[in-house]
Amino acid sequence: MWQHRLFILNRQQGLPAGDLPGVALYLPLKRAHRMRRRDALLIYLHQEGNAPLGEKDQRALLEKLAGRYFTLNGSVTAAMKELANALNAFFLNRNRKLTPHGKHALGWLTLAVWRGNNLYLALSGPMHAAVLGETVTHYHDPQVSGRGLGVGRAARLYFASAAVQPGDVLLIAPHFPAAWDARVLRLEASRKISPLLRRLVAYGGAQQESAIVQVRPGEPEVRRTVLTAGAAAMPAALEGSAPAPAESPAAQAPAVPPQPEEAAPGLAPASEAPGSPPLPVEAAASPPPSPRPQKAAAPEGPPSPGPAVSRGAPSASPPAGTGTRPQPRERRIPLAGQARAAFTAAGEGLRRGLAALWRAGEGLVEGFRKVASQGLSTSADEVFALPRSFMALTAVAVPLVVVTIAVVVFVRRGRLQQYQAYFALAQTEAQQAETIKEPVTRRNALVEALHDIEAAETYHRTADSEALRERITQALDQLDGVQRVDFQPVSDRLPAASPVLRLLFQGADLYALTENGHVYHYQVRGQHYILDRDFQCGPGEYGGGSLQVGPLVDAALFSRQLQPEAYSIVGIDAVGHGVLCGPQRETSGFVLPPATPTNWQRPTRVAYQDGDLYILDPVAKTVEVVSMDGGGEFSGTPYNYFTQGAPAGMETAIEMAVQRGGLYLLHADGQMTRCEEASGNAVKCKALLYNDTRPGRASGPVMPNTRFSQIVLASAPDPSLYMLDAASGAVYRFSYQLQFVTQYRPAQPLPAEITAFAVDPETQTLFVAAGGRIYQGSLR
Repeated sequence: MWQHRLFILNRQQGLPAGDLPGVALYLPLKRAHRMRRRDALLIYLHQEGNAPLGEKDQRALLEKLAGRYFTLNGSVTAAMKELANALNAFFLNRNRKLTPHGKHALGWLTLAVWRGNNLYLALSGPMHAAVLGETVTHYHDPQVSGRGLGVGRAARLYFASAAVQPGDVLLIAPHFPAAWDARVLRLEASRKISPLLRRLVAYGGAQQESAIVQVRPGEPEVRRTVLTAGAAAMPAALEGSAPAPAESPAAQAPAVPPQPEEAAPGLAPASEAPGSPPLPVEAAASPPPSPRPQKAAAPEGPPSPGPAVSRGAPSASPPAGTGTRPQPRERRIPLAGQARAAFTAAGEGLRRGLAALWRAGEGLVEGFRKVASQGLSTSADEVFALPRSFMALTAVAVPLVVVTIAVVVFVRRGRLQQYQAYFALAQTEAQQAETIKEPVTRRNALVEALHDIEAAETYHRTADSEALRERITQALDQLDGVQRVDFQPVSDRLPAASPVLRLLFQGADLYALTENGHVYHYQVRGQHYILDRDFQCGPGEYGGGSLQVGPLVDAALFSRQLQPEAYSIVGIDAVGHGVLCGPQRETSGFVLPPATPTNWQRPTRVAYQDGDLYILDPVAKTVEVVSMDGGGEFSGTPYNYFTQGAPAGMETAIEMAVQRGGLYLLHADGQMTRCEEASGNAVKCKALLYNDTRPGRASGPVMPNTRFSQIVLASAPDPSLYMLDAASGAVYRFSYQLQFVTQYRPAQPLPAEITAFAVDPETQTLFVAAGGRIYQGSLR
């Protein structure tokens, strides 16, 4: 029997943001089904999209789900699957009604059930779960759990289980900060929770949303605590056996009295079609139950060990309505009854064949014995006598050979069965999608088909599977506004192993700024770009050792039309020092004139336009402008571009681009600010809205499921704003007013992710950097 201590961690912009209505932990009532009386259920529902449920509706929905769970019989995993499918039908029906209005919502779901010393998990969508005990086990596989609820006809679930010891902790979060590594997630030997909570807050960043559950022996009880800054910094009271004043008993996470299945009209069984009535969320919350002691029961099955702690962002899987493509799943679906029967028949046939072969061998040996006994003076037993060591080796080797043959046959037939199952499913889904007229529903069906054909190709890759995948991809590209680009390598590998941060193109020259702070120069030779090994541009000592320039954080191009032999590149480091570089010039260092009134704090971006150098300093909340000619001479002192005050969110700006009369600022959350010079030297700034005209999309301050990181402006032939989506490796093209035009994706996968890009608008050529090499492709 466990006491459950539930901690809610919710911080937005680095400040406490209150409770999470989508998280609740429930204990059963007396009227619960006998199969559920030993269970404790945690529901974590996270929503994505532009039409999420309100707090009241979320709480009512969770209570309905919990009430339904405690009335179900069968295994824990079967009950969790029933719950997930019912919730999926609810979101699916709701999205069908909201789609005509350009709205949708997806549910990322985690279900956790404690039974005895076992913990069972079910994850739908790119949720994260981690069990913290003697070791740290991280559960996260979006290729199996899919993109969440409300996308397809059936919920995609990733199941896992783990053994639970007193003091163990379950951590659930929709987003897992990279800093939450094994050192942050470790538990002290005393199993105190307060050090862990402090580390989670300290290393979780400004945006945090998670639920932490610790189990301890005792009478069944739920204590819920919403962490504030004080609770995370000094939660000593949480370690005592007596409840802390900030905590409340199980009433704060009330269990829902179970209801008979016929009394829950809003929850359709999993076997029903997605068109069943949606879940009613207007029902009032049921009264809390009184805790009831439970006996520890034997686990339903052996716990399966989870994967080791993994790092990296789970390529969050996007909701419907985005252009991001799913990746192949690394999972095996349970074989259907026919497949299992085929395996059984194959094994039985193999056993019989080997037995017949053995009997034939025995008969052959016996025949030789008779012939030898008749024609030889030596007895047959002496002729066929074998050393004991050989007989012992044979006794071991023969079963191993038999088992190996059986396993090989079983695995080959099993992989073929898996391929056939996935291929048939993908083929059916693709055919159904072709008959659907409504674009959003059609796209959802195509995404499901793409999931399954990619899963099939993890077992076998055939001409049929490639043709089907190509057909599905082309249909999705048409809906998503995707233009495929055939990229070809045009450069040798960079001498540095650092990723490329910035690509700059000018005439016949390409420049690549790498993460180590150096700029490399490529010159065109026919259809290839050759590394200029005489070009030196980067950190070092300049001016006879009087000036130390650090690793460059950004670089920009000078205009060389009028002065071909002038400097071509200007780069800056993080403290206001910089370099001027050119293929025909010796690299020169400089110090930026003092900025007023804040001086330089941490410059991050630089741009050059019409003789002016623009320097973005988000820490100082400013863009400073200083006049500088192509010869590297400054004139005057820097001045603040924002004559009437910086726009809101200036400290979150990560990228800058300058065009005559205008300046664009890209913020970390994807929002875009455009500033223009008005009359009287006044500068006016406004936040732009992304105008996405594709079916099922809507305008908004951000484009869902993208992570834009770089901007390139092009004025000819058509004024265009290009942005790199670091999440998908796609280059998006917009108008200057952020109206979506198209997106460019590789026709064939590149060996590494795209980290930088450049555009030649005259020849309509797109350059991208991936894995230390530069590729180019035509946009025509």
